[in-house]
Amino acid sequence: MTNKEIFNLYEGLTQLGESKEVKLKIQASYCLAYDKNVLEPLYQAIIEVRNQLLKEYGTTIDGGWTVPKEKVGEFKAKWDEFMEIENDVILKGIRLQDMDGQVNLELMRMILPLVQE
Repeated sequence: MTNKEIFNLYEGLTQLGESKEVKLKIQASYCLAYDKNVLEPLYQAIIEVRNQLLKEYGTTIDGGWTVPKEKVGEFKAKWDEFMEIENDVILKGIRLQDMDGQVNLELMRMILPLVQE
């Protein structure tokens, strides 16, 4: 699983956990909580690398970060290269029939690597 997949999956699991529209069976809730716990330290490491790159290439503006136009290409190249690094991750996943309710398309795309038919 690449860093990009880990990042998107963790973000998707966070959104799914906050969703009031999706109901999960107990087994599915357990599996998703387990998977989120497995992904969390990897997600935090990705955020740390992003912050380091922002410090290296960016400047702070109004409490946030921005990358000047002349450095965007180099920043993006390093970020994209980092996001393609593979990691060995074993996740439980969930069965589609254990989800009840409505999931928007973008959220489903984010959690799709965990969903088993």
